Amino acid sequence: MHENAVPLVSVIMPAYCTESFVKLAIDSVMTQTYPNIELIVIEDCSPDGTRAKIEESLEQHGGRFTLVRREKNSGLAAAYGDGAMMAKGEFITQMDSDDLMPPASVADRVAYMQSRPDLQFIHTDFLMIDGAGKVLPDDGTFYPSPNNEANWCYQVQRDYRTLKPKDLFDFVLIHKHFIHLNTVMYRREVQAFWQTYDDKEVYYLDDYDFCLRSLLRHKWGHIGTISQHYRSHATNTNKRESFDDFFRRQTAQWIRVYEKLYDDILSLKDNPYAVQKKEVLLEHAYYFWLESGSMYEPLGRNAAMFGKRYGWQVRVRAFFKKILGIDVKYILRKKPEQLMQLFAWIACLPNEISL
Repeated sequence: MHENAVPLVSVIMPAYCTESFVKLAIDSVMTQTYPNIELIVIEDCSPDGTRAKIEESLEQHGGRFTLVRREKNSGLAAAYGDGAMMAKGEFITQMDSDDLMPPASVADRVAYMQSRPDLQFIHTDFLMIDGAGKVLPDDGTFYPSPNNEANWCYQVQRDYRTLKPKDLFDFVLIHKHFIHLNTVMYRREVQAFWQTYDDKEVYYLDDYDFCLRSLLRHKWGHIGTISQHYRSHATNTNKRESFDDFFRRQTAQWIRVYEKLYDDILSLKDNPYAVQKKEVLLEHAYYFWLESGSMYEPLGRNAAMFGKRYGWQVRVRAFFKKILGIDVKYILRKKPEQLMQLFAWIACLPNEISL
């Protein structure tokens, strides 16, 4: 079959400070078994040798991909968004410039989307690799990392296969980083969603924020193949600062994700599914902040200890006043004995803690 007879797939690859890995990432896209791929690499003004490595790769591949050279760093979501709006493919996907695509990654996902015209988005499973490219097997083994990242990601994937949840929104809300954004493929018809997306306030949680907001609007599916090798290494974006600083900023951004999601639900009043998720979000936020503390529960800290150490209370007073002002009857109905405890807890928080 001639390559133009099959749908064009656009792959968006932002690149920032990945000079050790970016050529390997590009090679993994350029050697896909799928015959009709448009690769758009957006070099986001890296201070290291990333741009030079991409230019070398562009020459080696005979100019067969597009390189966008930014003169000012704009951040991951802006790069993804600009790339998505440039994309000409019927299907669009993305990947980080330090990750790898298995050879059949694009072909497997396109075949599934063609078999399911009712879906706008799909996601897949993934494997994790270390800085040297060694696959970290999905066997529950402990791998040293600041957040025990491999174990966490793999455990959630196992939970998903075992539990087979009926509602992906509920599962993602609870399990946080379940969907690796680089495994996602979506149809061109929904690319305009990127125009509404901005991660400046939630740059550590862009995948979580993007998935939840799109799940409110579009139908998703899952295919149990491996479409991405996610590289966990010492210079990942979330490891370029101390764990305390990273955790303080990330937990503060969880609050902002919930704020944005809540505003989305209110704005989608004509979408019955979105309206239905209002109570799900409120209940999750209530238990998350008051009782369980965080996804990092294995660290053994409760919510109050998180607040003192990491300052995740940023905007939490305003957030809970907002949802309680609208939904106080819901909280009264669900947990009346703890309502006063919640009000007392909010009253003790500082008005604002700087990010």
